This record gives sequence, C-alpha cells and structure tokens, in this order.
Amino acid sequence: MPLPPGTPLLEGDKLLTGVNGHIHIRTSDEGFLSIRPGSMATIEIYQFDKDHPENTRIRLQLTKGVMRSISGKGAQAAKQQFRLNTPVAAISIRGTDFSVFTSGEVTRISVREGGVAMSPFNASCTAEALAPCQGSNVMALFADKAQRLLQLEQGSAKPVILDRATLHLLPETIAPPLPEENLNTTAKNNSADGKRKVLSRKLPSANASSSEDKNLLSPQIPEPEQSTIQALRSVPSPEATIPVAPQLHWGRWEKYASLAEHNTPPLGLLGDDRELVVANEMFGLVRDRSSISLPERGRFDFRMAAQESYLLNGGGQVLTPATLDNARLSIDFARHWFETQFNFNAPLLSQPVPFHAVGAVNGDGRMYSELFKSNFTLRGALSNDGKEAAYLFNRRLADSLTASGVIHWQR
Repeated sequence: MPLPPGTPLLEGDKLLTGVNGHIHIRTSDEGFLSIRPGSMATIEIYQFDKDHPENTRIRLQLTKGVMRSISGKGAQAAKQQFRLNTPVAAISIRGTDFSVFTSGEVTRISVREGGVAMSPFNASCTAEALAPCQGSNVMALFADKAQRLLQLEQGSAKPVILDRATLHLLPETIAPPLPEENLNTTAKNNSADGKRKVLSRKLPSANASSSEDKNLLSPQIPEPEQSTIQALRSVPSPEATIPVAPQLHWGRWEKYASLAEHNTPPLGLLGDDRELVVANEMFGLVRDRSSISLPERGRFDFRMAAQESYLLNGGGQVLTPATLDNARLSIDFARHWFETQFNFNAPLLSQPVPFHAVGAVNGDGRMYSELFKSNFTLRGALSNDGKEAAYLFNRRLADSLTASGVIHWQR
C-alpha cells in the first residue's frame, strides 16, 4: 500500500508497485528514481559520502518492471562503484538519465542523457560486484543514439542495439511516466547529510519540510494500467478530414487493429522523420521530427478537427464506436498549462458522459493530465510549431466499460 509522506527508505528495502502504482524517490545524493507500475526493486547498497562523493557506493536490483534512474552527485562522482542488476544483466553508468525494462527473460534500456554499459553475468561479471563489467561481452549505449534500445536476452553472449522499428518495446511505452515525474526530476534537494543511507518521499503538494537527513520525494500515485504494446497499424480517422498536412498522426496497436472498422494495412508511421511521442494500451501518437518552436506566451483555443473513440466492453474484446461533442481545448503557453473537455456518447450509455482535464505542457510539447484535477487520463503532444495538438484519452466508466480514444485539434 502507499507509504505516508516522509517514510525513510533504507538499504535492503524492497519496493513493490501494483498495476496502478508509481514511486518517485529523491535520493540522498540528489539523484532520482522512478519505479513504474507492476515493478519490483531493491535498494541493496546506497552509501553516499557527502564530503568525498568519489567514495559513494550504490547497488540497486530491478527484479521486474520498469525503473528510471537519474544519477545524483554520488553516482556521477563514483561511476566505478555504481551497479544496477536485473535477472539478466549487469548495468553500469557513464553519467546518466536512463530507463530500464526487465523480466526474467530480457532486459532493455533507453538513454536520455549520458550513457550506459550492459553485460550478461559471467565469471568476471558477478551480481555481487560494484565495478563496471569489462570484456568483449559488454555493449554501451549513449544518448546520441536517439530512440534506440540496448537489449540483452537470457542466455545471449552479448547485448544488441535495436533500432526505431522496435519503439513499442521502449520502457517509456511499456510503463509511461506520470506528469509529476517530470516535475520531480528537476526538484532541488538541499538536505542530504550523506551519513545515513536514507531516502524519503512526499506528495508534490504536501507541506512536509526536509530534515537534516531526509530528501523530498513523491509517493505512489495511481494510474490506469498499461500493457506491453505490439506492432502499430495506421488507422484513418472516421471523422473530419484535415485539409492541411498534419504533423501529428496516430494508429491502433495490433491487439486492437481488427476489432473496429476503418482498418488499413500498416503504413509505416514510424521512421527517421517521425517519432513516437506518447502511447497508451490502444493507440500510439506519432509526431513529425523538427525543431520545437512553441509560442512563449498567449492563450489559444483549439477546435476538434478529427477524432476516433470507442467504448470497450468485456475487457477490450468488443469495441463500440463513440461520438464526441462540446469538445474544447485551451492552452496557456505562458503558464505551460491546458484545459480540455468533451462529452462522450455511445449506444450502450444512457446519457452523454462529461470528460474534463487540466494539466501541464512540457517544454518538448508533451501534455499530461493532472491526476487529482481530471476525471480521465490524458497523454498528448503539440506539433512542433504549436498549431496542432492531439491527445489520447482513457477512462473506466464501470467494471466492464472503458472509454478510449484520440482527438486531433487545430487552432
């Protein structure tokens, strides 16, 4: 169950998340860890030496699921004494922000900043060690390999680098972050003493103050379950046709491709000129690659240009097309904030269901709903010029009914 704010985490503690659970941890050396839904992790060693950061010793274990790690001062100063183990691989860092997915059969890593090195366990690379593994079995991945994955399968002699065709395997796709995670990665920590191996957490809105040996962190926060995503099919919108060439595109994952009308064969939405920006269990949203140039100020109203939405019945095995009305989206670029609403209509519903959400717009144009002020989960993105927006939505209406869809907007 969720722990109360300020609960200390010590060496040896095991961290477990359910299908909706997230844990955000601010470490004593001002690093950051995010444990995503359906995961199990252990803090085996966390010894930060504030006076001599190069003497820091860290070893973490990810048994299953997804973890994001941002190196703190100790980890950056003592890269030779940092280790993250999975059931399959030994992982070392080179000054890093990275995400890991693991099961008992495979481990995959994506890198945002810096680099990582991964190796299978062998006689010279044991799980008990701290030092980076050496030898021909080691493979490195750096942030300049955008949208690439480093993968090691159980029994393989060496990791391999996967290309963009496998974006559905990214840790961020399998277990996407909450909006709060992006805020917590920039949080400042001025209270570590480096003598106790302590980590602690609090709600982003809590008023708890830090003490001499505690750091400010976030709690487990519920979010709808995400599934491993399979191959992507392009699905044209059954609604309005957009007269100008859009920068945002969407498709249904293979699991749902044959459950509704308007299917077409795969059209290769992903490529060197496009990237997967957000995804949920049913849809993937793809954006054209170009430099981000969003307005710095002003509030703009957007109109709904196209939509595709469904009522899922029986655990997603039956889809009923839905319609939307009274749809509105407003974005305040100066405040990096959005507000949106619409009514969801489907034949199985006795009346329209109102949806509303507010949330943050990140610097890269990604949009995330605020959990406690929205009645549905929203993940979306702006086009690189800020003239288009699209978001994926998901909301459980009853035990056997879920609303899911995508809306494309223009201003």
